[in-house]
Amino acid sequence: MHQTYPWNPKTLERLCEIEDLSPHSILPWIRAMRADGWSDSDIHRLLALASARLIDHHGPFIGHGTFNGGPVLRASSILSSHFKDLALLQTAVYVVELFNHPNYGPYRLMAMNPVMEETLDRSKQAWMKDVESGQRPLQSEHRVVGLFKAMGKQIRWLLTEAALRQYPENEHRLLMVHRACQLLDDTNGWNEAEPLLRAAVQYLASRPNTQFTSEKLGFLPQWPEAGRADATLVARAIEQLTEMAYGQEVDVLLDLIASGASGATLHEAIALTSSDWLRRTHFDAHAVTGVHCALDLLSDKETPANLRALAGTLALSSSRARRQKENRDAWRTPLPVEGKVILLDEVRTIVLSDPEGQRAAQAAGNFVRSGGDATSLARSLMEIALTTSGPFDAIHNVKMLWGLLLESQRSTLPQQAWVHLAAGARVVAETAAAEKEKAAPILTQWKESLDWNTTDI
Repeated sequence: MHQTYPWNPKTLERLCEIEDLSPHSILPWIRAMRADGWSDSDIHRLLALASARLIDHHGPFIGHGTFNGGPVLRASSILSSHFKDLALLQTAVYVVELFNHPNYGPYRLMAMNPVMEETLDRSKQAWMKDVESGQRPLQSEHRVVGLFKAMGKQIRWLLTEAALRQYPENEHRLLMVHRACQLLDDTNGWNEAEPLLRAAVQYLASRPNTQFTSEKLGFLPQWPEAGRADATLVARAIEQLTEMAYGQEVDVLLDLIASGASGATLHEAIALTSSDWLRRTHFDAHAVTGVHCALDLLSDKETPANLRALAGTLALSSSRARRQKENRDAWRTPLPVEGKVILLDEVRTIVLSDPEGQRAAQAAGNFVRSGGDATSLARSLMEIALTTSGPFDAIHNVKMLWGLLLESQRSTLPQQAWVHLAAGARVVAETAAAEKEKAAPILTQWKESLDWNTTDI
C-alpha cells in the first residue's frame, strides 16, 4: 500500500495552510509568513510544492503553479515592493483556485520507491524508454526518484533532453522541466526537489510524442561558438524563417550552421523571429514562452553540447509556431517603428487604450529604438499586466515580458532588438482590453493592503 509522500514536517505544516486558504485569506497569510521569517522566495517555492502535492500533472491539464512562480519571482526583481506584493498575490491566487477546480483534483502526492538498473547509464536509458512509451508513467516516477538520488542536480539535463524531444508536440514539456529547475536554483530548493521533478515527469510521460524530432533530427551538427552576430545575416534569416512553411524552420537553421553562421547570429535570428511573429499575430504570451526556455539553454554555459544543438535547432518548431503559420492569413502588417521619441507615460497611456495592440507595439518600439530604457518599459508593462487581468493572464504576461527583457538585454543588435518589448506591448494591450473585469477582485484586496494612494492605478 502506498503511503503519502514524507514531507519535512515544517514544510508540510505550511503546505496544509496553503491548502486551507481561500483567495481572500491569502494576503493575511503572506503577511504572517513574512513575519515568521519566510522570504518571498520561500513562499514561491512553497506554492510550487503545493501544486505538486495537490495537482495531478499526468495530463492533459497542467498546474502552472509548479513552474510559473520561477519567472514571476525573477521578474519581481525589477518591480517596486508594492507590485512585488501584487505579483506574489496573483501567483498565490492562481495556485489556490486550482485546488478546487474540477480538472485538477482531488490528488495527494504519494511516496515512491527508487528504481534503478545495474548501472547509471542503463537506468537513464530505461527511464527514457519508459517515458517515451507512454505506457509506464508511474514506473517513470519510481525511476526518477532513484535517478535523482544518484545524480542530484545533474538530473536536470536528462529531463531536459526528454522534454526537448517532445517540444514540437507541446512546448510545455520543456517549460515545466526548465522553469522548475530554475526555481529550485533560485530558492535553494534542491533538497525538496523530488516533488517538482516528479510533477514534471508525470507530464513528460503523459501521451508523449517525439515523431517530429525523430523524423527531422537524425543527425545534429555541433552548435557553433557564440562569436559575433551578423546583422545582415540575421535579417535574412528572419525573412526565411517567417516565409517557410511550418516544419522547415529546422532546415533553415541547419543551413545557417552549415554556412558557418556564429552561435550569436543563430541566437539573434531565433529570438527576433519569435518576437516578430508575436508582434504580427493575435497569439498570446504562450507563443514565445517555449522559445525563451530554449534560448535560456543556449545562453547557459553549463548546457551540454548535445542539448544546446537540440534546443537551438528545435526552438522555432513548437506547436504554437505551427498554429501561427497555419493562421498566416490573419497576420497583420505592423505599424512603422522609426525611433520617434516618445515618453514612457505616453507609451503606458497608449497600451491602456489600444484593444488591437498595434499602436501599443509601435509606441513601445519607438521608445526603445529612440534610446528609452528597456527595463523601465518592461517594468511598466508588467505593472499594467498585473493590474488589468486575473491570475492566469497576469502571470503568463509577466513571464513573457521577463523573457522579452532578457532577450533585449542579451542582444547586440539595437536596431533590431526593440521588436522584443514591442511585441510584449501588443500582447499586454490586447489582454488589458479583454481581461480587466477578472482583475477586479484581486486589485480590491491589493489596494486595501497599501498605505499609499492608488486611485490612479
